[in-house]
Amino acid sequence: MKPLFFSIPSGSHKRAYFQPLYPYIKNDVDLKIIAITPAAKYPKILKEFESGDRLIFKTFDESLFVKFKPNLVTASTCGLDEHDKPILESAKRHQIPTLVYVESWDNVWKMARRKSETISVDRVLVWNQMMKNQLTSELGYQSEKISLAGSARLDNLVLNRDLLSKEELFSKLKLDPNKPLIHIATVELYDISYVVKIISQAKKSGKINKESQIYCSVHPGGEIKNHQWYADKYGVDVLAYSFGRIDNSRLKEFAYNPSLSDMGLLYSLFKHSDVLINFSSTVAIESMLADTPVINVMFGKPFDRRHWRKSAVYRDFKEHYQDIVNSDGTWLVKNKKELIKAVKTYLENPCLHRYGRLKTTEKIITFLDGKCSQRIYQEIKNYVSK
Repeated sequence: MKPLFFSIPSGSHKRAYFQPLYPYIKNDVDLKIIAITPAAKYPKILKEFESGDRLIFKTFDESLFVKFKPNLVTASTCGLDEHDKPILESAKRHQIPTLVYVESWDNVWKMARRKSETISVDRVLVWNQMMKNQLTSELGYQSEKISLAGSARLDNLVLNRDLLSKEELFSKLKLDPNKPLIHIATVELYDISYVVKIISQAKKSGKINKESQIYCSVHPGGEIKNHQWYADKYGVDVLAYSFGRIDNSRLKEFAYNPSLSDMGLLYSLFKHSDVLINFSSTVAIESMLADTPVINVMFGKPFDRRHWRKSAVYRDFKEHYQDIVNSDGTWLVKNKKELIKAVKTYLENPCLHRYGRLKTTEKIITFLDGKCSQRIYQEIKNYVSK
């Protein structure tokens, strides 16, 4: 068996890279995976994975390179995560090949902004052509070192695997399956309470369906207490963390540690919502993939133009998010009137922009065949075999 080091720095990175590849890891007799992760101290954190002779979990120590002599080191960041960086640096010192799967579609722009902190690796796998172009133009990678691989974690959504029915999901969330569901994805980067207020008032006045239910999801890295006040004030039906948040986690890096069941719940929410409202989040891609209409809010709070223009949300619209809002798959709204019109229209005509949603997800994810995990694992196998 050929040894391979696989970095799992956090629950989020586990979800994006290791978890989707695990079925292939589990059944592969040719590779010995040494998963390097701070969670190795607490086996229950990674209880969904069966360790043994071919899969072992270790906390990082440079002596592991001498003990196991890996053929390859793979990670999901080029050193921007504090746990990935020493592993990749050690691999370079020991002249071990490195392969990084850039786990999120927007991370290459983060790499460009923090270029001095990144570590150049031997091979990079990315979701799409725009990411590849960014790596070559901004970080100096040669084109032949980069492969398009799609999104491993979205295979299950493409294949409708592990999803709940609408009745099952709404029962779990204590919602009425016979009433429309408006999903508002909150962020910690900018106060979204004014958007919730607009939707709540539009419901009361009858400008949008009065029966509509409002679900506000809180980013797993956020704090629900920051959102409770406006949820109470504006009659939000459900305010909840993204599935997989663990408040009593023994490791802060694994406070978000979704299981496959949690991911099934999340994807079911995207699928069974009637419309998604967000700023410039990745949840737009997931919702479009589930053929749910998406509204991108590109206006800030009243009398807050200066802070809005300086926000990371606004910056995203000017950077990588151009690839979404210019693809006719979402409705970009720039004021209150446009927002209400978009919600009303989508609730009445959910098929609007359906073709645009499909073309946008094809553009961002590249492969919609449900085989991205398999494709990525084969890239790893091929590189190990060199």
